[in-house]
Amino acid sequence: MAGESGDKVSLREFLEEKIEHLSTRLNSLDAKYNAAIESEERAREAQSKSSKEAIGKAEEAQRAYNIGHNDLSRKMDEQYKSMVPKPEFVLKNDAVEREIEDNRKQLEVMRELLPREVGLLRIELMKEIAGLRESRSEGGGKAAGVQASTAFVISAFGVVLGLISAAIAIAAFLRK
Repeated sequence: MAGESGDKVSLREFLEEKIEHLSTRLNSLDAKYNAAIESEERAREAQSKSSKEAIGKAEEAQRAYNIGHNDLSRKMDEQYKSMVPKPEFVLKNDAVEREIEDNRKQLEVMRELLPREVGLLRIELMKEIAGLRESRSEGGGKAAGVQASTAFVISAFGVVLGLISAAIAIAAFLRK
C-alpha cells in the first residue's frame, strides 16, 4: 500500500499539474477568445462607421447630382419655352421666303419699267421746254407765262430727279 500511496500522490500531483496546465491553457484560450471577440466588435464598429460615412458621401453626391440635374432641367425648360415648334417655323419661314420673292419680282418689274417711265417723262419735258422756247420767242417775254412754265419745268425736273434717285436706290438694293 505504501507503493500505492506514493503512486496516489504522484498521480494526484500529476493530475493537479494537468488541471493547472489545462486551467492556464483554458485561461489563455479564454483571453484569446475575448481578444478575438473584441477585435471583431472593433472591426464591425469600424465597418459600420465606414458604411455610414460612405452612405453620407453617396447621399451628398446624390444631392449635388440632383441639384445639377434640376438646374439642367430648368435651363432646358426655359430654352424650350423660347423655341418655336418646327411646323410653325416652317410655315413662318415659307411665308417670309414668299414675301421676299414677291418683293424681288416687284423690284425687277420696277427696274424694267423705270427707265421707260423716265424716258417718257424726259420726252414730255423736252416737248414742254420746246413749247416754252417757242412761246418765249413768240410772246416776247410775258412774265406770267414764263413764271408758270419755269415753275412747271422745275417741278418736272424735281420729279425726274426723284425717279432717278429711286431707280439708283432700287438698283443698289438689288445688287445686295
